[in-house]
Amino acid sequence: MAQNEPVIKRLESGHGTKFHIEFVEFLDVTEVKDYLFQLLSLNKDHSFKSINSIVDGDNSLHTRYGHYYMGVEVLGSEWILHSQSGRIYSANGDIYTNITGMQSVSNEVAREKAY
Repeated sequence: MAQNEPVIKRLESGHGTKFHIEFVEFLDVTEVKDYLFQLLSLNKDHSFKSINSIVDGDNSLHTRYGHYYMGVEVLGSEWILHSQSGRIYSANGDIYTNITGMQSVSNEVAREKAY
């Protein structure tokens, strides 16, 4: 293993991929995103949007990102990036990677079912 390679503490597959990674070198958001996309074999149909952030007593920032596939939220699929001074030191999450299709319903049917 290369000296500066991330340390994968947990990587298991089931319905999704659960992971916990510690980075030897602090990275920025773009570097971590690129690394996770490659590790999890995600393509351009997947995206992540910041949901919320909290700062703990050690001044570490913990930012939760929701997972979207083709613009639709993938419920229960997210990652959390942990950083200090704008540099990420670890990431964890549960990402659903085996998305096989999209269900859709017309606006008319949705309105009927809603009432």
